[in-house]
Amino acid sequence: MSIVSKFLSKCVVAAAVFVGAAVGQTPNTAWYTNNAAAASFNISTADELAGLAALVNRSSSPVSFAGKTVKLAASIDLSGYKSGNGWTPIGAEASAFKGVFDGNGKKISGLYIDDITRSYAGLFGHIGSGAEIKNLGVVGVNVNGGVLVGALVGRVGDSAKVAQCYTTGTVNGSNYVGGLVGHLRSGSRKSAVSNCYSTCAVTGTSRVGGIAGEVDTSYLQRCAALNPSVKGTEYVGRVVGRNLGSVANLAGNAAFSAIINNVGNTTWGTNGDATANGAAITGVDIQSSGTLNGTFTSADGWAIRDGSLPGFGAAEAMPEHLKPIDAIAPPIIVPPASTTVGRGDAAIRNLTVKVGSSSKLGTLSYQWYTAKSANSNEDGTAISGANSSVYAAPANVLGKFYYYVVVTNTIADNNDGGKKSATRTSDVVTVTVAIFAQGPSTILIQADTTIVYNPTPDGAQKSLSLNATFTRGTVGATLDLSIEAVSTDGGQLAYEWYTRQPASRILIAPIDGETGATYAAPIDSEGEFYYAVIVNNTIADNKDGGEKTSSITHYFTLESAVSARAPIIIPLASSTIEDGAKRCLTATAVSPDDGELKYQWYTSTDRSNVNGSKVSDANSATFCVPADTQDEIYYYVEVTNTIPNN
Repeated sequence: MSIVSKFLSKCVVAAAVFVGAAVGQTPNTAWYTNNAAAASFNISTADELAGLAALVNRSSSPVSFAGKTVKLAASIDLSGYKSGNGWTPIGAEASAFKGVFDGNGKKISGLYIDDITRSYAGLFGHIGSGAEIKNLGVVGVNVNGGVLVGALVGRVGDSAKVAQCYTTGTVNGSNYVGGLVGHLRSGSRKSAVSNCYSTCAVTGTSRVGGIAGEVDTSYLQRCAALNPSVKGTEYVGRVVGRNLGSVANLAGNAAFSAIINNVGNTTWGTNGDATANGAAITGVDIQSSGTLNGTFTSADGWAIRDGSLPGFGAAEAMPEHLKPIDAIAPPIIVPPASTTVGRGDAAIRNLTVKVGSSSKLGTLSYQWYTAKSANSNEDGTAISGANSSVYAAPANVLGKFYYYVVVTNTIADNNDGGKKSATRTSDVVTVTVAIFAQGPSTILIQADTTIVYNPTPDGAQKSLSLNATFTRGTVGATLDLSIEAVSTDGGQLAYEWYTRQPASRILIAPIDGETGATYAAPIDSEGEFYYAVIVNNTIADNKDGGEKTSSITHYFTLESAVSARAPIIIPLASSTIEDGAKRCLTATAVSPDDGELKYQWYTSTDRSNVNGSKVSDANSATFCVPADTQDEIYYYVEVTNTIPNN
């Protein structure tokens, strides 16, 4: 017993579960029951098609329609059969459809199945001996099943045939999954599929193909797999996932050369049989030949038009994945900008172009050019090595120089005839190399602190800061803030002093009359004071576009410090003490700033009030000389005034 037969025998119970109509469907069988002896029947509605499924699938006395024909009198929309798990396929494992289903050149649209436990999934679940499906388009399918899954038929049984049919949409399953049929079974008489095509995206696990998942010693010939993708992990092919018959059984098949596989590319193995992939046809082939190289002709009932796919009554529109894909011109969202730069031996000015993001972009490349004029971005001279989004334009020669950039977007070539590269050219930008005024070379002078600043070649505005702490002076006291500046390029220097916002470089207003190199800042009050001076260096204007004034700004912060003042002491008087008498000395002192006074008495060998010896415990304003003192001794007192620490 083959592997397939073993697997199918396990699916009998699962198939039986799904016999009958899904919730919300209203099958109509009157077209049959009113004249069951007839040899042919016409149906034209979704309910009548659902009635066919109900008749074939019923558990008691199923109707196989063997020897009978069911013909579509009109195209049918199955979008009303999407409730629950969706459509109930026509035929199951134990009850196959065995008649002729003639699509009559009509379409069935909106087929929906969503049940990963279902076997035999498709418009038809199972067609058996003597069955034939022909002249039918099944479009816009959305089938998500288990095993034996196809857009048209889950399983084609012994001697059953499918011819002149096509499918579009998506098909998903696990094993034996195809864009048209899931499995072709061989028995005493071989089954066959011929002259059909599919554009379905197909996904499964094992035995997955663009037309059929597996062909078991049966025939699948003159078919075209035009799928955007066919994905699986075992036995996967563009046309057939696995062929168990001879090579001849798959004669005359073709497949779109750019079908995407499971790993995201278009490289296909053979699984031991190269015919499972069909002959590769490119997008150009498909678009240029409505017959797909003679495979689909009007003699077989197809409507043909170059640039379209075969159809019935009228050719089918070309799906997006088969249309030529042209590269888009890259969108430049930030073009390079004109600029003026100061001349320098090693000076450059970066020109930058930025391209917006898009899923349609491939590989971007850049080429910068020198332009012939400010108005022409054609026929320029390519700059060697200038192949990135940023170009460092030299600025060592005075004058005006013109540039533009060409950005190229290149996408992969899948042989669909599209243009695989497209360019976008920027406008011409002008780089003016001019003489710039140089920033003045300056020295900050304040409180014995010196900082030297040297200007840069481009003369850009710079700034320096200097902080200083001063002791508050008397009314009218000042502190000189000074700048010594030198023009390095023969320019004229000018100064302007400003007040500025606290702890900020935002200038408030110029200080009236202060336009010299030195500003006498007042220091007769407490607090922090913020100043700035702008030193301008201005050169003659030669009309070359360069900046003729360059500035440097210095910032000053002055913070006052409050010092305690020396206490005021009334001088002490000398005196003579008789032996044994007691004499006390009292220091009279006043704090001029309401500080705290502390005293320390000293003895001295002479009349000097320095380097004396500290008298122990003599720490008050009054000191009493010991009574036993007989020599001439000198005393002085040191009074300390202490104010709060702010």
